[in-house]
Order: sequence, then C-alpha cells, then structure tokens
Amino acid sequence: MLKVENIHGAYRKDYPIIKGVDILLSPGETLGITGRNGAGKTTLIRAVVNDLPYRSGRVFIDGRQINNLSPCLLKKFGIGVFLQGGQIFPHLTILENLRMALHDLPKNAALRKAAKMGKDLTFFRDSKYNNIRAGNLSGGERNLLALLMVLISEPRMLILDEPFAGISPANISLISNFLQEYLDSHHASMILVEQNQEQLKRLCRTNQVLIHGRFHPANF
Repeated sequence: MLKVENIHGAYRKDYPIIKGVDILLSPGETLGITGRNGAGKTTLIRAVVNDLPYRSGRVFIDGRQINNLSPCLLKKFGIGVFLQGGQIFPHLTILENLRMALHDLPKNAALRKAAKMGKDLTFFRDSKYNNIRAGNLSGGERNLLALLMVLISEPRMLILDEPFAGISPANISLISNFLQEYLDSHHASMILVEQNQEQLKRLCRTNQVLIHGRFHPANF
C-alpha cells in the first residue's frame, strides 16, 4: 500500500507549487492525475519520489516511511518510476539498455525476460533489433523501451509521468494495451499522470485534476 501524506513541493523555496496532497493506494488500485500545462503534475510526481530541491510531507510503502530515499532506491521497494520523457541510454543498444535495468541477470536471461514481456512489440520479436542503438529508435519506440525498462523488474507500484506524451495514436494504443495487461497480470497499483482523458478513463479507477497545487475530483 502507498500512502502520501500532506506532500508539498517546489523548485524555489519561496514559490510553492504542490500545496498539501494526500494519496492512498491499496494493491491493484489505480489513480489518474490530469490538469492544465503548468499545473504542477510533474512537480507532484517528483515530490513523491524525492526528486525536488524543496519538498515536505511523508511517503509510506507498506507502512515503512520512504520519503527520504532517492528515486533510484525505490526499485528495492517494488516501485517503478517513469519520469516525463522516459529514461534510456541512447548510445547503448536495446539489449544493453535492458541489461542496465536487469543488471543482476545474465545477458540471455535478460533478453528472454524482455521478449516475454514485450511479445507485442515488433522490435523485441525480431532479434536483429536488439543491437540497434536506442538513440536510433522513434519517439514512440523510445517510450516503449523506457517503459519496459521500468516494468521488466516487475514492480508492484507504478508511478508514471506522461508515458503517452508525443506518441502516435498507434503507439498510444500499444502502450495502453501493454500497461493494462501488466496491471491485470501483476495486480499492480499505479499513479498515472496524463493529459489524454480517454487513457485515464480506460486505465484508472479514480481520477483527479490538479488545480493550484491541490486535488479536485475529475468530472469525466
């Protein structure tokens, strides 16, 4: 269970953006967050994962306080974080990116696991694509790779900041199906920040609009 208590966040100490947000997610629950550009959606996610210069409040996972941990350590608690734009290593190949996400597994085991999870993704069905540098992928393929790098460790809690941004309709459908399958098969929880209301309605049981740093119920 994820519990966020009275989280505040800012990039400048004298200019608060997130002004006291609470979140409570049980296993399998999904929360969508939307709002206008500049409303603070990304700031909220970065506050939750301790990636802001100024933040306060408390974050718990299964009753253990984790708000002082860096984002890279959250993986140990079963939390997968996708920050806006995705995080890949463009000068490494697809396979090398996946091995970075599964550094504790041998090369072939990492590839087998990637192929199993990405069975619907063309560039994982054809082994010749594994040696393509990630920087040569399309924007949609980069997002898919970055998302797979999050999912491949099988987190039970996903925190995703606009994984559909700048993606073609075909890839939006692909990523959406991929996420839904993962949530169902792993009984995972998710916080999804997204502008696409159709995807929020499809993927999230509860939706909130962020206005002036606080939550308001979505009316869609």
